Amino acid sequence: MGELLMAGPAWKLVAKQKILPNDVILLRQEVFPNGVESRQDVATLLAIETACYDKCPQWDELFTKSIADYIVFTEGEHGVIDDVQALWIKQCLTRNGLTDTKNEFATILRILSLAKRAPSSVLSLALDQITHRIYQTGANRRQVEDINEDDRAIMIELNKIIDVAKKFSIHEHLRAVGLAQLIDAPEAVDEMQEQEIALLYRM
Repeated sequence: MGELLMAGPAWKLVAKQKILPNDVILLRQEVFPNGVESRQDVATLLAIETACYDKCPQWDELFTKSIADYIVFTEGEHGVIDDVQALWIKQCLTRNGLTDTKNEFATILRILSLAKRAPSSVLSLALDQITHRIYQTGANRRQVEDINEDDRAIMIELNKIIDVAKKFSIHEHLRAVGLAQLIDAPEAVDEMQEQEIALLYRM
């Protein structure tokens, strides 16, 4: 890959590692006046997202909406994600198959919600993130009375996937429902069923 070229305002954000609302206004006006128009623009957003540890909500919206809208509506056939794009989504938004930030995961969810058609691999990618968090946090082992805010956040995201999965893949929809049951009703999942779920996700 060639060297990443970024406009001045973008480099300044990478250097200071912090994004304020005024920075987002400047990015919209000077770096992305017409929105995200190329993979180079996507790479710029990803570089800022990775470098900055302190981000305002306005940045979260710019990042997630700009990348998802570009992928779904601009790069290829309108509303359709093909296999080549699905692979690129994985390469851009994950490292070794896992997202590093909440905005990267939110972008995958938005892509799924906007697309009319997408390969099951994009659904699997979203579910892989959820599965990793379930087993990493131990959400599958907690009693209902011990469910915490992180577990509830996982359930909200899972329910979003369950909803959009109906458009694309019955198989992935059923896998998502199975994962939800691990958190929502763990007493209803016996050890053999949980092993089967873990095997599906290579956990």
